[in-house]
Amino acid sequence: MPPRLQLIAAVVASRKRTASERLALTASGQVRYTLKTPYRDGATHIELEPLDLMARLAALVPKPRMHLTRNHGMFAPHSPYRAAVTPAHRGRGAATPPVSGGNMRNNGTGAAGNAGAVPRRAVGG
Repeated sequence: MPPRLQLIAAVVASRKRTASERLALTASGQVRYTLKTPYRDGATHIELEPLDLMARLAALVPKPRMHLTRNHGMFAPHSPYRAAVTPAHRGRGAATPPVSGGNMRNNGTGAAGNAGAVPRRAVGG
Protein backbone atom coordinates (compact mmCIF):
# COMPACT_ATOMS: atom_id res chain seq x y z
CA MET A 1 0.00 0.00 0.00
CA PRO A 2 1.44 3.45 -0.88
CA PRO A 3 2.40 5.59 2.14
CA ARG A 4 -0.13 8.30 1.29
CA LEU A 5 -2.94 5.76 1.13
CA GLN A 6 -1.79 4.28 4.45
CA LEU A 7 -1.93 7.72 6.02
CA ILE A 8 -5.48 8.32 4.76
CA ALA A 9 -6.58 4.89 5.99
CA ALA A 10 -5.04 5.56 9.41
CA VAL A 11 -6.80 8.92 9.71
CA VAL A 12 -10.17 7.44 8.75
CA ALA A 13 -9.72 4.51 11.15
CA SER A 14 -8.73 6.78 14.04
CA ARG A 15 -11.77 9.04 13.78
CA LYS A 16 -14.63 8.71 16.23
CA ARG A 17 -17.60 6.67 15.19
CA THR A 18 -20.40 8.58 13.56
CA ALA A 19 -24.05 8.49 14.54
CA SER A 20 -24.44 5.24 12.63
CA GLU A 21 -23.75 3.30 15.83
CA ARG A 22 -26.92 4.84 17.27
CA LEU A 23 -28.98 3.35 14.42
CA ALA A 24 -30.52 -0.10 14.76
CA LEU A 25 -33.04 -2.12 12.82
CA THR A 26 -35.96 -3.44 14.87
CA ALA A 27 -37.64 -6.81 14.38
CA SER A 28 -40.63 -5.11 12.74
CA GLY A 29 -38.37 -3.52 10.08
CA GLN A 30 -38.33 0.01 11.50
CA VAL A 31 -35.16 1.98 12.09
CA ARG A 32 -34.50 2.93 15.71
CA TYR A 33 -32.35 6.01 16.29
CA THR A 34 -31.10 6.40 19.86
CA LEU A 35 -30.82 10.06 20.87
CA LYS A 36 -27.68 11.52 22.43
CA THR A 37 -29.73 13.26 25.11
CA PRO A 38 -33.36 12.53 25.94
CA TYR A 39 -36.08 14.89 24.77
CA ARG A 40 -37.98 16.97 27.33
CA ASP A 41 -40.78 14.44 27.34
CA GLY A 42 -38.31 11.67 28.24
CA ALA A 43 -38.06 10.02 24.81
CA THR A 44 -34.68 8.30 24.38
CA HIS A 45 -35.15 6.96 20.86
CA ILE A 46 -37.14 7.51 17.67
CA GLU A 47 -38.52 4.71 15.50
CA LEU A 48 -39.13 5.48 11.83
CA GLU A 49 -39.87 3.62 8.64
CA PRO A 50 -36.71 3.39 6.48
CA LEU A 51 -38.17 5.67 3.79
CA ASP A 52 -39.20 8.25 6.41
CA LEU A 53 -35.64 8.29 7.74
CA MET A 54 -34.27 8.75 4.22
CA ALA A 55 -36.71 11.61 3.62
CA ARG A 56 -35.58 13.35 6.81
CA LEU A 57 -31.93 12.91 5.91
CA ALA A 58 -32.50 14.14 2.37
CA ALA A 59 -34.13 17.30 3.73
CA LEU A 60 -30.87 18.13 5.54
CA VAL A 61 -28.79 18.09 2.35
CA PRO A 62 -28.53 21.58 0.81
CA LYS A 63 -29.53 22.14 -2.80
CA PRO A 64 -26.62 22.21 -5.25
CA ARG A 65 -24.93 25.55 -5.83
CA MET A 66 -26.89 27.25 -3.05
CA HIS A 67 -25.40 29.25 -0.21
CA LEU A 68 -26.05 27.86 3.24
CA THR A 69 -26.62 31.33 4.67
CA ARG A 70 -29.12 33.69 3.12
CA ASN A 71 -29.26 37.33 4.10
CA HIS A 72 -32.44 39.41 3.99
CA GLY A 73 -33.31 43.00 4.68
CA MET A 74 -30.40 45.35 5.31
CA PHE A 75 -27.88 42.50 5.03
CA ALA A 76 -29.10 41.35 1.60
CA PRO A 77 -26.45 41.56 -1.15
CA HIS A 78 -28.27 44.29 -3.11
CA SER A 79 -29.53 46.33 -0.18
CA PRO A 80 -28.57 50.01 -0.41
CA TYR A 81 -28.06 49.98 3.37
CA ARG A 82 -25.61 47.04 3.46
CA ALA A 83 -22.49 49.22 3.43
CA ALA A 84 -23.84 51.31 6.30
CA VAL A 85 -24.56 48.36 8.60
CA THR A 86 -21.69 45.93 7.88
CA PRO A 87 -18.23 46.26 9.45
CA ALA A 88 -16.40 46.00 6.10
CA HIS A 89 -18.57 48.78 4.58
CA ARG A 90 -18.93 46.80 1.38
CA GLY A 91 -22.08 46.51 -0.65
CA ARG A 92 -24.22 48.32 -3.14
CA GLY A 93 -24.13 51.70 -1.42
CA ALA A 94 -20.46 51.65 -0.44
CA ALA A 95 -19.36 54.76 -2.35
CA THR A 96 -22.04 57.05 -0.95
CA PRO A 97 -24.16 56.55 2.16
CA PRO A 98 -27.67 55.43 1.18
CA VAL A 99 -29.43 58.01 3.37
CA SER A 100 -27.99 61.34 4.43
CA GLY A 101 -28.50 61.28 8.19
CA GLY A 102 -31.65 60.52 10.07
CA ASN A 103 -33.44 57.24 10.41
CA MET A 104 -32.58 54.83 7.58
CA ARG A 105 -35.99 53.19 7.70
CA ASN A 106 -38.09 56.34 7.44
CA ASN A 107 -36.63 58.50 4.70
CA GLY A 108 -39.49 60.98 4.55
CA THR A 109 -41.87 58.99 2.36
CA GLY A 110 -44.26 58.03 5.14
CA ALA A 111 -44.75 54.99 7.30
CA ALA A 112 -45.33 52.62 4.37
CA GLY A 113 -42.55 54.05 2.23
CA ASN A 114 -43.46 54.79 -1.36
CA ALA A 115 -46.20 52.16 -1.50
CA GLY A 116 -48.01 53.67 -4.51
CA ALA A 117 -45.01 53.54 -6.82
CA VAL A 118 -44.68 50.64 -9.25
CA PRO A 119 -41.19 49.11 -9.23
CA ARG A 120 -39.33 49.68 -12.50
CA ARG A 121 -38.54 45.99 -12.81
CA ALA A 122 -42.25 45.12 -12.68
CA VAL A 123 -43.12 47.24 -15.71
CA GLY A 124 -39.99 46.47 -17.70
CA GLY A 125 -38.43 49.94 -17.33
